Amino acid sequence: MNLFRFIGAVFIISGTAIGGGMLALPIVAIQLGFIPTITLFTLVCGISCISALLLTKINMIAGPGMTLLEMTTKILDKPGQIIANSSLVLLSYALLSAYLTGTMLFLKQYESLQIIENYSIFLITLLVVILLVAGIKVIDQLNKSLFLVMIVCFFLAVSGLLPAVHYTDVYHISDNKAILWVAVLPVLYTAFGFHGSIPVLTKYIGNHPIAIRNIMIIGSLIPLLLYIIWIIASIGVIPIDQAMHLSQNPSLSVLLKLLNALSNQPSYFIFILNLFYGLAIITSLLGVGLGLFDHLATVFQIKSHHIFSRIKIAILAVTPSFLVSFFYPKAFIAALGYAAIPLAFISILLPLAMMQRLKKQQYLFRYEGLYWICGVMIVLIALAQVAVTWKWIPSVS
Repeated sequence: MNLFRFIGAVFIISGTAIGGGMLALPIVAIQLGFIPTITLFTLVCGISCISALLLTKINMIAGPGMTLLEMTTKILDKPGQIIANSSLVLLSYALLSAYLTGTMLFLKQYESLQIIENYSIFLITLLVVILLVAGIKVIDQLNKSLFLVMIVCFFLAVSGLLPAVHYTDVYHISDNKAILWVAVLPVLYTAFGFHGSIPVLTKYIGNHPIAIRNIMIIGSLIPLLLYIIWIIASIGVIPIDQAMHLSQNPSLSVLLKLLNALSNQPSYFIFILNLFYGLAIITSLLGVGLGLFDHLATVFQIKSHHIFSRIKIAILAVTPSFLVSFFYPKAFIAALGYAAIPLAFISILLPLAMMQRLKKQQYLFRYEGLYWICGVMIVLIALAQVAVTWKWIPSVS
């Protein structure tokens, strides 16, 4: 097993999961409470990791590197194929649109880049197409570099906060809104959403089940660790009265300004966080794009070995999200309000259906009960997202 490929695959999993929304997690923690937030994060991380292990096992049985559509075609009937295709395409295009828009907004912050501001969405899209055409090896190398820089930025930012953390105050910050336990679940689950990239990574790694299992576990734990450190470092320096005010009037810009004032590195704190935000979006963009590229090659039965074929697939993967981001950027971002639903089908419901079919073919699944428990919990998370989107329960701001 190639160590550099192993590390690269871990970084793709973690980089896909960690998005720019991570910066707003302290607002969730303030409203929910530190202990409940960490408890739910750990629970959701475990659910996400277990569902990823099930999907990986099925992928290895069906054929390492098979796309979700190929797996459902081989194992399930036509309805399963339709659900697999529509779920992955809907989720991937929604995420790509959101990330393209987020990258464009990130570049607009810098006055020195005003020259390319009007062309930023074109340049970003072109760059993504070029990288997808170049393939997973190039994306792996680039993603490793970006991810390492992102981690350095993260620890530089928290290093200015951790010395000032009042650890006793962390446990007392809470708005005690019990209903938010339900509302926050979809937010936390999508913070560990990387399942669309699993097939292409199993193809890249090859027939190494133990290595792939470890990649899923480590790739899930890295975001969990960073989320916990960021929550402790941020809410631990905010005085309780200001934390309560922020809970009643949640705002990411107010949070960052407050942390900047409390940091012992105010001269570059915001710059570092903005850089982290940009890198988090880009690594997520590459991970989602990679999974969609591989899926569309299967859907349209395009051989991806030749350069012109790869260009066609890359254009198919990026163009719809580009058009929406350019003409109506809020459309697909609004669709993300339902992101937990297609993610639930991709991560656990379809794998559970395939597991049941494979059991009839005498394949054994040692932790079947655990998989079903995860399935029930993910369905509840998807229903919670519907309840939040339709405003049946209050959302986490």
